[in-house]
Amino acid sequence: EYPNVPPEISSLYGNLYCSYIIWSEDRTKMRTRVELMQKVLINLLGKGEDFRWLVRKGIPDAPDVQLRDFWGAAESISSDTDMAMVSGAYTKLGRKHIEEFIKTVEEALTDKSLIEHKKKNFWIWYEDRYDEAWETFARRFHEGTDGLESDVAWKNMASLMTTGHSPYFRVIERMADELARPDKIGKDGKIVKSVKKPPWMAVIFELNEIQKTAKEDAGKQSKEKATVIDKI
Repeated sequence: EYPNVPPEISSLYGNLYCSYIIWSEDRTKMRTRVELMQKVLINLLGKGEDFRWLVRKGIPDAPDVQLRDFWGAAESISSDTDMAMVSGAYTKLGRKHIEEFIKTVEEALTDKSLIEHKKKNFWIWYEDRYDEAWETFARRFHEGTDGLESDVAWKNMASLMTTGHSPYFRVIERMADELARPDKIGKDGKIVKSVKKPPWMAVIFELNEIQKTAKEDAGKQSKEKATVIDKI
């Protein structure tokens, strides 16, 4: 009804209306309004063919993951165009907000089976898009160097490469966290345990484990060195 209202403004409406209902003293009137809104909701849910609209910004409400998060801002605007990114909808936070939205919708319905089929198909589609978004980001991650235009920028970045601040180490850690999902929705809509990961994803988890082991070993060596110095 209000297509020109920014998502950050329209997203506040739900909480405001909920507070209005709670504060209202006319319970009979509110019960009637709730029933009316349920009918409107059922009508709206029945119009679309699927739930793919759930990945729009207003519902996931999560920041996008961009190359600059790891490489730093590009030195010029021209080199910052068409940069690879992962939509916030395909992050753990975005997924959490989508799940919460669906749960809210289900709680508002008297018959949850009305959306069961669409919900099942959505999660199957969403899981595939989620993995694709991160795979594409990984394959284009090297493009972050396009924003390094001066010798100083290249030298500063080179000095980080063997440290924990390396863009590559950091993106591996971030991807391992974002992609670590114990369960996945199978083609039949049921949760599948321990789904075999594609080769590129398995590499991410393996490299992240190596990084964690290296950090732990470095920490132990620092403690041992400190103990020896104290004894001396």
